[in-house]
Amino acid sequence: SAPQHRQWLAEDASRSQLHQAFDEFKQSWDEYDTNVEVTRAALQKDYATAQKDALFSVEGSESYHDAHRKWHTVYRKILQDRGYYDIFFFDANGDLIYSVYKESDYATNFKATGNGPWKDSGLGNAFEAAMASPDKVHYIDWKPYGPSGGAPAAFFATGIKDKDGVVVGVYSIQLPPEFERSIEELQPQCELRTIAEVFEGAVNV
Repeated sequence: SAPQHRQWLAEDASRSQLHQAFDEFKQSWDEYDTNVEVTRAALQKDYATAQKDALFSVEGSESYHDAHRKWHTVYRKILQDRGYYDIFFFDANGDLIYSVYKESDYATNFKATGNGPWKDSGLGNAFEAAMASPDKVHYIDWKPYGPSGGAPAAFFATGIKDKDGVVVGVYSIQLPPEFERSIEELQPQCELRTIAEVFEGAVNV
């Protein structure tokens, strides 16, 4: 349920496990190359493959690969246990520094003022909402999401803060297309207008 997902995200964001994982991904992302465009392209090539979430380890001396080997198993299991479609870590610059499923959105930039291909998507909206109000858990409702083949996607997101309370990133999850959608989408007969018409008809009888 939506309240359950909100609670899970809020709890995750307060736990040391998420902070440790984020810190290791962020540090290793920053160390990968001095040019972030090089980092994005290299990691997309290595990780955004047909193996998707089944890719655990990539050869290379960069510390990012060590962080991925350490944490991917953990967050893949969380994804499976909770029935998520994907889990995302963003840094404060808007770069998607880790995801479980690694579609074409992985290692791209989501900042509204940037030039990332998916910045105007639902996930882009989720990133911006969490950066603007990091203490809340934000919900972005169902709409087609390009990296998932245009399938409907909804997102929850919240801010990640360091020990000094500074916002350092965003933690977000994507719900699968078969998850809860609005009652109006799943059951057109329950739309308010339809209910009103039926009610009016009953009154007129």
